[in-house]
Amino acid sequence: MHYQRGDRAATKAVVERALTLAAEYAISGWSDTAILLPWASGTCLSRRELDELRGQIPRVASTAWRRVFSRCALVQLYIAAGYFDEALAVLGPYARARGSNPETALC
Repeated sequence: MHYQRGDRAATKAVVERALTLAAEYAISGWSDTAILLPWASGTCLSRRELDELRGQIPRVASTAWRRVFSRCALVQLYIAAGYFDEALAVLGPYARARGSNPETALC
């Protein structure tokens, strides 16, 4: 919720807490929240770093809605870094099926 409101400081605090709990209690499904840290910190990532994050999404996002959310967050990171074509590529089939799949309405 903090992320969608644009509150970087609150997002960073919540994500760091979630990652701490995930590590402490072996809750692997929460590790995908790490994708929000670069945005929350105001960090502009390199293309290599963004590509690495992209490769992690299928492995760490535990549910379909979390994978879609992670992709949308990654798209915003690519756009912020000026990689517009890569941002569109992240959406892939979601960009074409947006109207027919309610999960993709998150973007």
